[in-house]
Parts: sequence; C-alpha cells; structure tokens
Amino acid sequence: FRRDSRTVAEFKKQIKECTKLERVLMQRYVDWLNTKGKAVYTFEDKGVDNSGRYIADDAKVTCDPDFVLFKNGKYKGFIEIKHCNPDLPMFHLKLPHVEKCIAGDICIVNWMGVGTDNPKFCILTPAILSELLAAGPVVKFKPWGYKPCLRVMCNNEKIKWQTT
Repeated sequence: FRRDSRTVAEFKKQIKECTKLERVLMQRYVDWLNTKGKAVYTFEDKGVDNSGRYIADDAKVTCDPDFVLFKNGKYKGFIEIKHCNPDLPMFHLKLPHVEKCIAGDICIVNWMGVGTDNPKFCILTPAILSELLAAGPVVKFKPWGYKPCLRVMCNNEKIKWQTT
C-alpha cells in the first residue's frame, strides 16, 4: 500500500534519493532560520530510519516526523519535509499525513521547484494545515495510487513562500 503503484525496486530507489534530498532541504531551511536573528537553530533525525534504507516489514514503519528542530539547544518542534521538483501551481499532501501532522503538532516545510534555479518553501503549521483542510478540496490523486490528498493551490492566501 505504501508503494502505491511503484515496484519494490522503484520504491527503494526513491526512498534512498528522497531521504538524501530531505536532509539537504532541512539543512537549507535551518540555514535560512539562522539568518533571521540571533538564535541558533539545529536539527536531529527523528524518522524511523533517515538513512534511506528500505524497510520491508510494514509493521516496523512509523509515521514519525522526519526531524526535530532545536532553537538555542532547546526543543522547538517536529518537522516534516515535503518537496516537488518542478515549480507547479499546486501541491498535494496525503490526507492521513495531514491529519497526523495536525494531531501531532508537526510542521511541514514544503518545498516547491526543487529541481529549478528558484526553489522556494512554505511553512505549514498545524493551524494552517487545519485551515487548508477545512477549505479543501480533498481529491483522489492518481499519481499516488488514488489516495485521498489535500490539494493546495500555491497562490492560496494562507501560504507564504520563502526563498533561500
């Protein structure tokens, strides 16, 4: 179910690539935070296995957030990194994941245009996610095996894009 329509080989390759990219994007986010004032931000792994190693046993896979963010050495929050390589007018988030982030007080740092010369990101707090979810729409997204997903337009007034 978590592979959608991908083969095991495709899934393994994508996990490895995405895990590496998410770490780079998290570092870029933390570097950006560190330009905003006198606070010092750092992060640690939180996910089930941020090595990119494929975990065959579904029972050993968790939905823990990717990273823990620290401000001046103290816990600041949990962070999930999401990304889209092209710069599109919309993005999708799997509905169960959105609900998990809202319930678990997890922020999503969502990157758009990662494969372009002008990547940008937005910070989706649980409060923003709740508002986006209430406004909808939830669609069955074909590229992800028709799983229910929250569709968000990039020009939504709740979204504030940042660049690094």
